Amino acid sequence: MLGASLVALLVIHRYVAVFKDSLIDDAFIQLQYAQTLATSGTWGFFGDRLTNTATSPLNVVLSALAGLIAPSMVDAVVWLTALEMLAILIFLLLAGRTLFDSYAFGAIAFVACVANPLVVSTIGLEGVLFITSISAAMYFFAAGRWSALAVGLALLTLTRADGALLFAVFLVALPVSLEKKGRFVLIYALTLAPWYAYSWIHLGSLLPDTLKIKVFQRAFAAWGPYPHGPLLYLRAFPIATLFSVAMLPFGVFLFTTSNRSARRVAAIIAAFAALHFIAYSAISVPPYHWYYVNQVVACALIGSLGLAALIQRQFSRTGAGRAIALAGMAIPAFGIVAATYPDSLRTVEMPIHSNWATHEMYKQMGLWIRDHTDPASTILCVGEIGTVAFYSQRYLINEFSDMNLITESIASSSFRNKPLVGSLLGLNYYWRRMQPPLAPPQYRLQAARVDSSVKDGAAPGSLMSWDVSTRFVQWSTPGRRMRYTLVPANERIVK
Repeated sequence: MLGASLVALLVIHRYVAVFKDSLIDDAFIQLQYAQTLATSGTWGFFGDRLTNTATSPLNVVLSALAGLIAPSMVDAVVWLTALEMLAILIFLLLAGRTLFDSYAFGAIAFVACVANPLVVSTIGLEGVLFITSISAAMYFFAAGRWSALAVGLALLTLTRADGALLFAVFLVALPVSLEKKGRFVLIYALTLAPWYAYSWIHLGSLLPDTLKIKVFQRAFAAWGPYPHGPLLYLRAFPIATLFSVAMLPFGVFLFTTSNRSARRVAAIIAAFAALHFIAYSAISVPPYHWYYVNQVVACALIGSLGLAALIQRQFSRTGAGRAIALAGMAIPAFGIVAATYPDSLRTVEMPIHSNWATHEMYKQMGLWIRDHTDPASTILCVGEIGTVAFYSQRYLINEFSDMNLITESIASSSFRNKPLVGSLLGLNYYWRRMQPPLAPPQYRLQAARVDSSVKDGAAPGSLMSWDVSTRFVQWSTPGRRMRYTLVPANERIVK
Protein backbone atom coordinates (compact mmCIF):
# COMPACT_ATOMS: atom_id res chain seq x y z
CA MET A 1 0.00 0.00 0.00
CA LEU A 2 2.84 2.40 0.90
CA GLY A 3 4.71 1.56 -2.31
CA ALA A 4 1.62 2.14 -4.44
CA SER A 5 1.02 5.47 -2.70
CA LEU A 6 4.59 6.63 -3.37
CA VAL A 7 4.33 5.68 -7.04
CA ALA A 8 0.98 7.48 -7.28
CA LEU A 9 2.49 10.55 -5.58
CA LEU A 10 5.37 10.72 -8.06
CA VAL A 11 3.02 10.37 -11.04
CA ILE A 12 0.70 13.05 -9.66
CA HIS A 13 3.67 15.32 -8.96
CA ARG A 14 4.77 15.11 -12.59
CA TYR A 15 1.24 16.01 -13.66
CA VAL A 16 1.01 19.02 -11.34
CA ALA A 17 4.47 20.21 -12.41
CA VAL A 18 3.07 20.76 -15.92
CA PHE A 19 1.26 23.81 -14.50
CA LYS A 20 4.18 25.11 -12.42
CA ASP A 21 4.93 28.01 -14.77
CA SER A 22 1.34 29.16 -15.22
CA LEU A 23 0.09 29.86 -11.68
CA ILE A 24 -2.43 32.69 -11.66
CA ASP A 25 -1.71 36.03 -10.01
CA ASP A 26 -4.02 35.53 -7.01
CA ALA A 27 -2.18 32.32 -6.16
CA PHE A 28 0.91 34.42 -5.52
CA ILE A 29 -0.94 36.45 -2.90
CA GLN A 30 -1.25 33.27 -0.85
CA LEU A 31 2.34 32.29 -1.73
CA GLN A 32 3.48 35.70 -0.50
CA TYR A 33 1.72 35.06 2.82
CA ALA A 34 3.21 31.57 3.05
CA GLN A 35 6.71 32.87 2.33
CA THR A 36 6.35 35.62 4.92
CA LEU A 37 5.06 33.15 7.51
CA ALA A 38 7.86 30.67 6.79
CA THR A 39 10.66 33.23 6.91
CA SER A 40 9.53 35.68 9.61
CA GLY A 41 6.64 34.05 11.47
CA THR A 42 4.44 37.04 10.58
CA TRP A 43 0.91 36.71 9.25
CA GLY A 44 1.04 39.29 6.52
CA PHE A 45 2.11 40.37 3.09
CA PHE A 46 5.41 41.70 4.44
CA GLY A 47 7.58 40.36 7.23
CA ASP A 48 7.35 43.43 9.48
CA ARG A 49 3.60 44.12 9.53
CA LEU A 50 0.27 42.35 9.81
CA THR A 51 -2.30 42.03 7.05
CA ASN A 52 -5.43 39.90 6.79
CA THR A 53 -6.09 39.33 3.10
CA ALA A 54 -5.21 35.63 2.87
CA THR A 55 -8.53 33.98 2.06
CA SER A 56 -7.41 30.49 3.13
CA PRO A 57 -5.66 30.26 6.51
CA LEU A 58 -5.13 26.50 6.24
CA ASN A 59 -3.66 26.72 2.74
CA VAL A 60 -1.21 29.41 3.86
CA VAL A 61 -0.08 27.37 6.88
CA LEU A 62 0.39 24.17 4.87
CA SER A 63 2.20 26.05 2.08
CA ALA A 64 4.51 27.68 4.64
CA LEU A 65 5.34 24.27 6.15
CA ALA A 66 6.02 22.84 2.69
CA GLY A 67 8.15 25.89 1.92
CA LEU A 68 10.46 25.04 4.83
CA ILE A 69 11.44 21.83 3.01
CA ALA A 70 11.11 22.55 -0.71
CA PRO A 71 13.80 24.52 -2.61
CA SER A 72 11.32 27.31 -3.46
CA MET A 73 7.78 28.29 -2.57
CA VAL A 74 6.60 27.44 -6.11
CA ASP A 75 8.12 23.96 -5.76
CA ALA A 76 6.43 23.72 -2.36
CA VAL A 77 3.06 24.39 -3.99
CA VAL A 78 3.66 21.65 -6.57
CA TRP A 79 4.52 19.06 -3.90
CA LEU A 80 1.74 20.18 -1.57
CA THR A 81 -0.81 20.00 -4.39
CA ALA A 82 0.44 16.51 -5.30
CA LEU A 83 0.04 15.36 -1.69
CA GLU A 84 -3.46 16.83 -1.55
CA MET A 85 -4.39 15.08 -4.78
CA LEU A 86 -3.06 11.80 -3.37
CA ALA A 87 -5.28 12.34 -0.31
CA ILE A 88 -8.25 13.00 -2.65
CA LEU A 89 -7.55 9.69 -4.40
CA ILE A 90 -7.42 7.77 -1.12
CA PHE A 91 -10.58 9.31 0.33
CA LEU A 92 -12.54 8.86 -2.90
CA LEU A 93 -11.45 5.21 -3.20
CA LEU A 94 -12.57 4.63 0.39
CA ALA A 95 -15.86 6.40 -0.31
CA GLY A 96 -16.41 4.26 -3.41
CA ARG A 97 -15.76 1.03 -1.51
CA THR A 98 -18.18 2.13 1.22
CA LEU A 99 -20.95 3.29 -1.13
CA PHE A 100 -20.65 0.76 -3.96
CA ASP A 101 -18.40 -1.99 -2.60
CA SER A 102 -16.14 -1.09 -5.50
CA TYR A 103 -13.25 1.25 -6.27
CA ALA A 104 -14.74 2.38 -9.59
CA PHE A 105 -16.30 5.55 -8.20
CA GLY A 106 -13.05 6.60 -6.53
CA ALA A 107 -11.00 6.17 -9.69
CA ILE A 108 -13.54 7.97 -11.90
CA ALA A 109 -14.15 10.80 -9.44
CA PHE A 110 -10.43 11.34 -8.86
CA VAL A 111 -9.69 11.84 -12.56
CA ALA A 112 -12.85 13.94 -12.95
CA CYS A 113 -11.68 16.29 -10.18
CA VAL A 114 -7.93 16.61 -10.72
CA ALA A 115 -8.19 16.78 -14.53
CA ASN A 116 -10.96 19.37 -14.41
CA PRO A 117 -9.76 22.46 -16.34
CA LEU A 118 -11.18 24.90 -13.81
CA VAL A 119 -9.77 22.97 -10.84
CA VAL A 120 -6.22 22.90 -12.21
CA SER A 121 -6.58 26.62 -12.88
CA THR A 122 -6.74 27.13 -9.09
CA ILE A 123 -3.44 25.39 -8.27
CA GLY A 124 -1.64 27.55 -5.70
CA LEU A 125 -4.98 28.75 -4.35
CA GLU A 126 -7.12 26.64 -2.02
CA GLY A 127 -9.21 24.82 -4.64
CA VAL A 128 -7.44 21.44 -4.43
CA LEU A 129 -7.30 21.58 -0.62
CA PHE A 130 -11.02 22.36 -0.62
CA ILE A 131 -11.71 19.24 -2.70
CA THR A 132 -9.54 17.20 -0.31
CA SER A 133 -11.79 18.12 2.60
CA ILE A 134 -14.96 17.50 0.59
CA SER A 135 -13.66 14.04 -0.41
CA ALA A 136 -12.86 13.26 3.22
CA ALA A 137 -16.31 14.46 4.27
CA MET A 138 -17.97 12.17 1.69
CA TYR A 139 -16.14 9.15 3.07
CA PHE A 140 -16.73 10.01 6.74
CA PHE A 141 -20.46 10.53 6.07
CA ALA A 142 -20.79 7.29 4.10
CA ALA A 143 -18.92 5.41 6.85
CA GLY A 144 -20.92 7.01 9.67
CA ARG A 145 -17.83 8.52 11.34
CA TRP A 146 -19.50 11.64 12.70
CA SER A 147 -16.66 13.03 14.85
CA ALA A 148 -14.18 12.75 12.00
CA LEU A 149 -16.76 14.38 9.71
CA ALA A 150 -17.06 17.35 12.11
CA VAL A 151 -13.28 17.81 12.16
CA GLY A 152 -13.08 17.46 8.37
CA LEU A 153 -15.77 20.10 7.88
CA ALA A 154 -13.95 22.43 10.29
CA LEU A 155 -10.80 22.04 8.21
CA LEU A 156 -12.91 22.77 5.13
CA THR A 157 -14.09 25.99 6.79
CA LEU A 158 -10.48 26.92 7.58
CA THR A 159 -9.70 26.33 3.92
CA ARG A 160 -12.49 28.74 2.92
CA ALA A 161 -15.01 30.31 5.25
CA ASP A 162 -17.86 29.34 2.90
CA GLY A 163 -17.18 25.73 3.92
CA ALA A 164 -19.57 26.55 6.77
CA LEU A 165 -22.36 26.12 4.21
CA LEU A 166 -21.45 22.46 3.71
CA PHE A 167 -21.40 22.01 7.48
CA ALA A 168 -24.96 23.36 7.62
CA VAL A 169 -26.09 20.96 4.88
CA PHE A 170 -24.48 17.95 6.58
CA LEU A 171 -25.97 18.98 9.93
CA VAL A 172 -29.45 18.82 8.44
CA ALA A 173 -28.70 15.53 6.65
CA LEU A 174 -27.13 13.65 9.58
CA PRO A 175 -29.29 10.57 10.38
CA VAL A 176 -28.64 10.84 14.13
CA SER A 177 -30.39 12.04 17.27
CA LEU A 178 -30.52 15.68 18.35
CA GLU A 179 -28.04 14.92 21.12
CA LYS A 180 -25.47 13.56 18.66
CA LYS A 181 -26.02 16.56 16.42
CA GLY A 182 -25.20 18.77 19.39
CA ARG A 183 -21.94 16.89 19.88
CA PHE A 184 -21.25 17.23 16.16
CA VAL A 185 -21.66 21.03 16.39
CA LEU A 186 -19.45 21.19 19.49
CA ILE A 187 -16.56 19.30 17.85
CA TYR A 188 -16.82 21.53 14.78
CA ALA A 189 -16.83 24.72 16.88
CA LEU A 190 -13.94 23.65 19.12
CA THR A 191 -11.80 22.80 16.08
CA LEU A 192 -12.42 26.26 14.62
CA ALA A 193 -12.13 28.24 17.86
CA PRO A 194 -8.30 28.66 18.06
CA TRP A 195 -7.96 30.19 14.61
CA TYR A 196 -10.98 32.47 14.87
CA ALA A 197 -9.92 33.71 18.32
CA TYR A 198 -6.48 34.50 16.88
CA SER A 199 -7.94 36.15 13.79
CA TRP A 200 -10.45 38.26 15.76
CA ILE A 201 -7.98 39.52 18.37
CA HIS A 202 -4.63 39.56 16.54
CA LEU A 203 -5.72 40.27 12.96
CA GLY A 204 -8.65 42.51 13.84
CA SER A 205 -11.44 40.57 12.11
CA LEU A 206 -13.06 37.15 12.23
CA LEU A 207 -13.11 36.93 8.44
CA PRO A 208 -10.33 37.92 6.00
CA ASP A 209 -10.38 41.46 4.65
CA THR A 210 -10.72 39.98 1.17
CA LEU A 211 -14.46 39.64 1.84
CA LYS A 212 -14.81 43.41 2.02
CA ILE A 213 -12.42 43.95 -0.91
CA LYS A 214 -14.26 41.55 -3.20
CA VAL A 215 -17.77 42.68 -2.28
CA PHE A 216 -16.91 46.30 -3.08
CA GLN A 217 -14.56 45.58 -5.97
CA ARG A 218 -15.60 47.20 -9.23
CA ALA A 219 -12.85 45.82 -11.48
CA PHE A 220 -15.25 43.30 -12.99
CA ALA A 221 -18.32 45.53 -13.14
CA ALA A 222 -18.37 45.43 -16.94
CA TRP A 223 -18.60 41.63 -16.83
CA GLY A 224 -21.82 41.59 -14.87
CA PRO A 225 -22.60 40.07 -11.45
CA TYR A 226 -21.54 36.69 -10.08
CA PRO A 227 -24.38 34.68 -11.72
CA HIS A 228 -23.10 35.78 -15.14
CA GLY A 229 -19.70 34.16 -14.57
CA PRO A 230 -20.43 30.82 -16.26
CA LEU A 231 -21.51 32.58 -19.47
CA LEU A 232 -18.48 34.86 -19.29
CA TYR A 233 -16.02 31.96 -19.16
CA LEU A 234 -18.00 29.99 -21.70
CA ARG A 235 -17.40 32.84 -24.16
CA ALA A 236 -13.76 33.39 -23.18
CA PHE A 237 -12.67 29.75 -22.79
CA PRO A 238 -15.42 27.61 -24.36
CA ILE A 239 -13.61 24.24 -24.47
CA ALA A 240 -12.20 24.43 -20.94
CA THR A 241 -15.51 25.65 -19.50
CA LEU A 242 -17.58 22.95 -21.19
CA PHE A 243 -15.26 20.19 -20.04
CA SER A 244 -15.36 21.62 -16.50
CA VAL A 245 -19.03 20.65 -16.21
CA ALA A 246 -19.18 17.81 -18.76
CA MET A 247 -19.55 15.08 -16.13
CA LEU A 248 -22.86 16.34 -14.77
CA PRO A 249 -25.19 14.61 -17.31
CA PHE A 250 -24.02 11.21 -16.09
CA GLY A 251 -25.63 12.01 -12.74
CA VAL A 252 -28.95 11.04 -14.32
CA PHE A 253 -28.09 7.39 -13.68
CA LEU A 254 -28.53 8.03 -9.95
CA PHE A 255 -32.27 8.05 -10.62
CA THR A 256 -32.03 4.47 -11.88
CA THR A 257 -30.23 3.00 -8.87
CA SER A 258 -31.55 1.64 -5.60
CA ASN A 259 -28.37 2.80 -3.83
CA ARG A 260 -29.94 5.27 -1.41
CA SER A 261 -26.61 6.16 0.20
CA ALA A 262 -25.15 7.28 -3.13
CA ARG A 263 -28.24 9.37 -3.87
CA ARG A 264 -28.09 10.96 -0.42
CA VAL A 265 -24.43 11.94 -0.86
CA ALA A 266 -25.19 13.37 -4.30
CA ALA A 267 -28.10 15.38 -2.85
CA ILE A 268 -25.85 16.84 -0.14
CA ILE A 269 -23.22 17.89 -2.69
CA ALA A 270 -25.87 19.38 -4.99
CA ALA A 271 -27.47 21.30 -2.12
CA PHE A 272 -24.10 22.71 -1.10
CA ALA A 273 -23.29 23.84 -4.65
CA ALA A 274 -26.70 25.51 -5.01
CA LEU A 275 -26.53 27.17 -1.59
CA HIS A 276 -23.03 28.46 -2.32
CA PHE A 277 -24.14 29.89 -5.69
CA ILE A 278 -27.11 31.64 -4.06
CA ALA A 279 -24.96 33.05 -1.23
CA TYR A 280 -22.27 34.42 -3.57
CA SER A 281 -24.93 35.89 -5.84
CA ALA A 282 -26.54 37.59 -2.84
CA ILE A 283 -23.32 39.28 -1.67
CA SER A 284 -22.50 40.15 -5.30
CA VAL A 285 -18.84 39.23 -5.53
CA PRO A 286 -17.03 39.47 -8.89
CA PRO A 287 -17.15 36.34 -11.08
CA TYR A 288 -13.58 35.13 -10.50
CA HIS A 289 -13.18 31.61 -11.86
CA TRP A 290 -12.04 30.00 -8.59
CA TYR A 291 -15.34 30.99 -6.95
CA TYR A 292 -17.00 28.30 -9.08
CA VAL A 293 -14.91 25.39 -7.79
CA ASN A 294 -17.84 24.30 -5.63
CA GLN A 295 -20.14 24.02 -8.63
CA VAL A 296 -17.74 22.27 -11.02
CA VAL A 297 -16.62 19.80 -8.33
CA ALA A 298 -20.27 19.06 -7.62
CA CYS A 299 -20.72 18.33 -11.34
CA ALA A 300 -17.69 16.03 -11.32
CA LEU A 301 -18.70 14.14 -8.17
CA ILE A 302 -22.40 13.80 -9.04
CA GLY A 303 -21.51 12.60 -12.55
CA SER A 304 -19.01 10.12 -11.09
CA LEU A 305 -21.61 8.83 -8.65
CA GLY A 306 -23.98 8.34 -11.58
CA LEU A 307 -21.34 6.43 -13.57
CA ALA A 308 -20.55 4.26 -10.56
CA ALA A 309 -24.26 3.51 -10.20
CA LEU A 310 -24.36 2.60 -13.92
CA ILE A 311 -21.38 0.26 -13.54
CA GLN A 312 -23.08 -1.39 -10.57
CA ARG A 313 -26.16 -2.22 -12.69
CA GLN A 314 -26.54 -4.98 -15.25
CA PHE A 315 -26.99 -2.34 -17.96
CA SER A 316 -23.25 -1.63 -17.79
CA ARG A 317 -22.66 -5.10 -19.25
CA THR A 318 -24.47 -4.24 -22.49
CA GLY A 319 -22.74 -2.59 -25.41
CA ALA A 320 -24.53 0.73 -24.86
CA GLY A 321 -23.82 0.65 -21.13
CA ARG A 322 -20.12 0.01 -21.64
CA ALA A 323 -19.93 2.79 -24.24
CA ILE A 324 -21.53 5.30 -21.85
CA ALA A 325 -19.26 4.26 -19.00
CA LEU A 326 -16.13 4.54 -21.14
CA ALA A 327 -17.21 7.93 -22.47
CA GLY A 328 -17.75 9.20 -18.94
CA MET A 329 -14.32 8.02 -17.84
CA ALA A 330 -12.60 9.48 -20.92
CA ILE A 331 -14.11 12.96 -20.72
CA PRO A 332 -11.95 14.37 -17.88
CA ALA A 333 -8.62 13.20 -19.30
CA PHE A 334 -9.50 14.44 -22.78
CA GLY A 335 -10.79 17.72 -21.36
CA ILE A 336 -7.54 18.80 -19.77
CA VAL A 337 -5.56 18.05 -22.95
CA ALA A 338 -8.07 19.90 -25.14
CA ALA A 339 -8.21 22.87 -22.77
CA THR A 340 -4.43 23.39 -22.69
CA TYR A 341 -3.58 22.50 -26.31
CA PRO A 342 -1.13 23.40 -27.87
CA ASP A 343 0.72 24.07 -24.60
CA SER A 344 -0.25 20.77 -23.00
CA LEU A 345 3.33 19.66 -22.28
CA ARG A 346 4.39 22.92 -20.64
CA THR A 347 1.55 25.34 -20.13
CA VAL A 348 2.07 29.10 -20.28
CA GLU A 349 -1.42 30.08 -19.15
CA MET A 350 -3.99 28.23 -17.11
CA PRO A 351 -6.95 26.76 -19.05
CA ILE A 352 -9.26 29.32 -17.39
CA HIS A 353 -8.16 32.63 -15.87
CA SER A 354 -8.66 36.40 -15.94
CA ASN A 355 -5.09 37.66 -15.65
CA TRP A 356 -3.65 40.50 -17.69
CA ALA A 357 -0.21 38.89 -18.03
CA THR A 358 1.23 35.39 -17.86
CA HIS A 359 3.19 34.17 -14.86
CA GLU A 360 6.47 34.57 -16.77
CA MET A 361 5.65 38.15 -17.82
CA TYR A 362 4.84 39.16 -14.25
CA LYS A 363 7.92 37.33 -12.98
CA GLN A 364 10.21 39.29 -15.30
CA MET A 365 8.57 42.54 -14.18
CA GLY A 366 9.14 41.64 -10.55
CA LEU A 367 12.76 40.62 -11.10
CA TRP A 368 13.51 43.88 -12.98
CA ILE A 369 12.04 45.92 -10.12
CA ARG A 370 14.07 43.88 -7.61
CA ASP A 371 17.28 44.51 -9.53
CA HIS A 372 16.73 48.23 -10.21
CA THR A 373 15.18 49.63 -7.03
CA ASP A 374 16.29 50.03 -3.44
CA PRO A 375 15.20 47.19 -1.08
CA ALA A 376 13.32 49.71 1.09
CA SER A 377 11.36 51.09 -1.87
CA THR A 378 7.59 51.43 -1.56
CA ILE A 379 5.65 51.18 -4.81
CA LEU A 380 1.99 52.03 -5.24
CA CYS A 381 0.50 49.24 -7.38
CA VAL A 382 -2.51 49.94 -9.61
CA GLY A 383 -3.15 46.52 -11.13
CA GLU A 384 -2.60 42.87 -10.28
CA ILE A 385 -0.14 42.66 -7.40
CA GLY A 386 0.57 39.05 -6.38
CA THR A 387 3.26 37.78 -8.78
CA VAL A 388 5.13 41.08 -9.09
CA ALA A 389 5.26 41.54 -5.31
CA PHE A 390 6.44 37.95 -4.80
CA TYR A 391 9.38 38.24 -7.20
CA SER A 392 10.26 41.90 -6.63
CA GLN A 393 10.63 41.55 -2.84
CA ARG A 394 9.58 45.19 -2.51
CA TYR A 395 6.80 46.98 -0.65
CA LEU A 396 4.10 46.98 -3.32
CA ILE A 397 1.13 48.79 -1.84
CA ASN A 398 -2.58 48.36 -2.40
CA GLU A 399 -5.50 47.12 -0.29
CA PHE A 400 -4.18 43.54 -0.35
CA SER A 401 -0.83 44.45 1.18
CA ASP A 402 -1.52 47.43 3.44
CA MET A 403 -4.03 46.78 6.23
CA ASN A 404 -4.30 50.51 6.98
CA LEU A 405 -6.11 51.13 3.68
CA ILE A 406 -8.82 48.64 4.70
CA THR A 407 -8.97 49.97 8.27
CA GLU A 408 -9.54 53.50 6.99
CA SER A 409 -12.22 52.22 4.63
CA ILE A 410 -13.97 50.40 7.49
CA ALA A 411 -13.97 53.52 9.65
CA SER A 412 -15.63 55.57 6.91
CA SER A 413 -18.10 52.88 5.79
CA SER A 414 -21.74 53.99 5.66
CA PHE A 415 -22.79 50.53 6.87
CA ARG A 416 -21.59 51.44 10.37
CA ASN A 417 -24.51 53.87 10.63
CA LYS A 418 -27.07 51.07 10.31
CA PRO A 419 -28.04 49.81 13.80
CA LEU A 420 -27.80 46.03 13.39
CA VAL A 421 -25.06 45.95 10.76
CA GLY A 422 -23.12 48.62 12.61
CA SER A 423 -23.24 46.63 15.85
CA LEU A 424 -22.03 43.47 14.12
CA LEU A 425 -19.24 45.34 12.38
CA GLY A 426 -18.27 46.99 15.66
CA LEU A 427 -18.02 43.58 17.32
CA ASN A 428 -16.08 42.06 14.41
CA TYR A 429 -13.57 44.94 14.33
CA TYR A 430 -13.40 45.47 18.11
CA TRP A 431 -9.67 44.66 18.25
CA ARG A 432 -8.81 46.40 14.99
CA ARG A 433 -5.84 48.78 15.20
CA MET A 434 -3.91 50.84 12.66
CA GLN A 435 -0.50 49.47 11.70
CA PRO A 436 2.64 51.66 11.65
CA PRO A 437 2.43 53.63 8.40
CA LEU A 438 4.55 52.67 5.43
CA ALA A 439 6.83 55.25 3.88
CA PRO A 440 5.21 57.34 1.14
CA PRO A 441 5.53 55.60 -2.23
CA GLN A 442 8.64 56.40 -4.24
CA TYR A 443 7.22 54.78 -7.37
CA ARG A 444 3.93 53.93 -8.99
CA LEU A 445 3.35 50.76 -11.02
CA GLN A 446 0.29 51.34 -13.14
CA ALA A 447 -1.57 49.22 -15.68
CA ALA A 448 -3.46 50.66 -18.63
CA ARG A 449 -4.95 49.31 -21.84
CA VAL A 450 -3.25 50.44 -25.05
CA ASP A 451 -3.98 49.80 -28.73
CA SER A 452 -2.00 46.98 -30.27
CA SER A 453 -0.75 49.46 -32.88
CA VAL A 454 1.12 51.45 -30.19
CA LYS A 455 4.84 50.69 -30.35
CA ASP A 456 6.60 48.93 -27.48
CA GLY A 457 9.01 50.87 -25.31
CA ALA A 458 9.16 52.98 -22.20
CA ALA A 459 6.74 55.90 -22.09
CA PRO A 460 8.23 59.39 -21.58
CA GLY A 461 8.84 60.03 -17.88
CA SER A 462 8.85 56.34 -16.96
CA LEU A 463 11.62 54.15 -15.63
CA MET A 464 10.38 51.07 -17.48
CA SER A 465 7.36 49.79 -19.39
CA TRP A 466 6.16 46.25 -20.03
CA ASP A 467 3.65 45.35 -22.73
CA VAL A 468 1.78 42.21 -21.72
CA SER A 469 -1.17 40.17 -22.91
CA THR A 470 -2.94 36.85 -22.41
CA ARG A 471 -5.65 34.87 -24.13
CA PHE A 472 -8.11 36.50 -21.74
CA VAL A 473 -6.99 40.05 -22.59
CA GLN A 474 -7.14 39.21 -26.29
CA TRP A 475 -10.72 38.00 -25.84
CA SER A 476 -11.96 40.77 -23.52
CA THR A 477 -10.28 43.72 -25.26
CA PRO A 478 -9.66 42.74 -28.90
CA GLY A 479 -7.05 44.86 -30.61
CA ARG A 480 -5.62 46.04 -27.29
CA ARG A 481 -3.03 44.92 -24.77
CA MET A 482 -2.03 45.84 -21.23
CA ARG A 483 0.92 48.11 -20.54
CA TYR A 484 2.49 48.26 -17.08
CA THR A 485 4.55 51.39 -16.44
CA LEU A 486 6.87 52.14 -13.52
CA VAL A 487 7.22 55.86 -12.82
CA PRO A 488 8.36 58.03 -9.92
CA ALA A 489 5.37 58.57 -7.64
CA ASN A 490 5.14 62.29 -8.46
CA GLU A 491 5.44 61.85 -12.24
CA ARG A 492 2.58 61.74 -14.72
CA ILE A 493 2.59 59.15 -17.46
CA VAL A 494 2.70 60.78 -20.89
CA LYS A 495 0.81 58.53 -23.31
